[in-house]
Formats: sequence, C-alpha cells, structure tokens
Amino acid sequence: MRYTYALRNGARMTSLDSDVRQKLIAQCLNLEFDKLLKTVKSLPLDILDESFLHLFLAKSVQHAHTTSIDFLWYRFVMGRKVLAVRPSLLCAIGTVALNDNKPFLPAQLCAHFDFFYGREPGLEELRNELLRIKVESFAKTTKRSTSFREKWKVFLQDIDSVVSPAYELRVRDFPHLTQALRHAEPELLEQLLFSENKIAIKNDCTLPLLLNMTLMQDGLDPDFKIRMFCGFRDSHRTLDYNDSISILLHTLKGDLYRSSKLMQYLTKHHLTIPPLGARCFLATTNMK
Repeated sequence: MRYTYALRNGARMTSLDSDVRQKLIAQCLNLEFDKLLKTVKSLPLDILDESFLHLFLAKSVQHAHTTSIDFLWYRFVMGRKVLAVRPSLLCAIGTVALNDNKPFLPAQLCAHFDFFYGREPGLEELRNELLRIKVESFAKTTKRSTSFREKWKVFLQDIDSVVSPAYELRVRDFPHLTQALRHAEPELLEQLLFSENKIAIKNDCTLPLLLNMTLMQDGLDPDFKIRMFCGFRDSHRTLDYNDSISILLHTLKGDLYRSSKLMQYLTKHHLTIPPLGARCFLATTNMK
C-alpha cells in the first residue's frame, strides 16, 4: 500500500489538545454530526490527527451523514491528502454516494483505490464492487440525457475489460443499468446482443447479463423476449442460463400459451429448469 505521501503529510500535524480531542470523539460516538462538523471546521486543520479523522469518517459513513462525508473526503482525502481510506470503507462511501446521487465521487473512489491498493493481491472483490458502483452511478445520475448504448459502453470499459473473465456478473447487482435499458429500442438491443463487435467482450457473463436485463423489461413484447432468448442460446450454447430461464418464466407468469411454448424449447434442448422458474410455470398452469 502506498502510504508514503499521506503519512508524510500527516506527520506535519501538531498535537490536538486532549480535552478538545475527547470532546470531538464524544460528539462522534454520540452521533452528533452537525455539532461535530461545526466544531471541526472551527479548528485549525493541522491539529486534527489521522486517527480521529478516520473515526469521524467511518462513523459518518456508517450513518450516511453525507455532509460530513463530503467535508472529510474533499478536505482531507482529495485536498490535503492526509488520509488513505481502507478499501471496505471506500465501498461503503460508494454506496452512500450512489444512493445520494453524487455523480463524481464513485470515480474518485476508484482512483483512490488504484493509487493506494492497486498492486495489492486479494482485493479484487472490493475493486470490482467499486467499479460496479461507478457504473451504476453513471447509469443512474445521467438519466435519459445519455443513451443506453453509451451506458453499456461504460460498463464494457469499466467492468467487462477489467474484471476476471470468470467473474460472475448478476442482473440483480445492476438495477440502475437495467432501468436505463427500458428507453432503448428493441433493434438496438438485438444489435448489441448479436452483432455489436466494436468492443471485444471478455467476461462470460456480460452478454447473458444484457440478455437478462432485456428479459426484465415490462415494455417489451413477450414474443420478442422469447425470440431473443432462444436465438441467443442457440448461438451461445455453453453459457449459464438459469437466471435467464427464471426471469423469462416469471415475466410470462399467467401466459400459459407462451410459457408452454418456452417449456417445449427448454425440454427439446435439455435445459434444466431452475427452482424459481419451475415455481413460476407451476403457478401459471394452476391459474387455468
């Protein structure tokens, strides 16, 4: 980990008066964030020690006090560069930023991680989570001002090209990207799944993820969804389709004709019906 720069700056700090420090810690532990932030802003920045700042940041993140998070991040992490934030806390900050619609913070979190921890082994899961948050934040905060094609391109660049080819990507982890897809034209989705090759796909789950996001769209025609699933599966026979089958049978719930048509295809090609999909089909048959 690259502590050198942060700790060198931290070493310049003078001591914080013990009584003042105890007061600050008490306010922090009592979750008096507004009062604490006002007190901290009134003090010379050089007397605030690193351990207190870490405590203040951790508690602010734990209780999603975004005003304190913003102050600490931009003043002591990005500005004075006296704090190296641990990876798990970076992810927690990212979650708060995503929920609070802060479009620039997730990219800064990724850059901070790369600078301090980018060469450390064993942190891939945390790095991947930060990348997921970054992509989700972009999909959420840009809304309809950015096309789905562009949002998908960001996903390919920031996640597909970075994570391990075997890393599992699930549709439930990308709700905002999935929501953004509802504004895409069916022709574009078909193109991205079957003929788009401007950016090479590296992860085995990337295209099934796009398929699953497509299958979850209420506004798309059921026959289009079935055709997309069958055509994609015929072209990529070795991929995992458990989620796709469950999603499709769920969206077809109550439609016995189309559900039966899909079941015939699955049976013909010896595809296993996952438990969730089986329950959806059973519920459909019991409606008639």
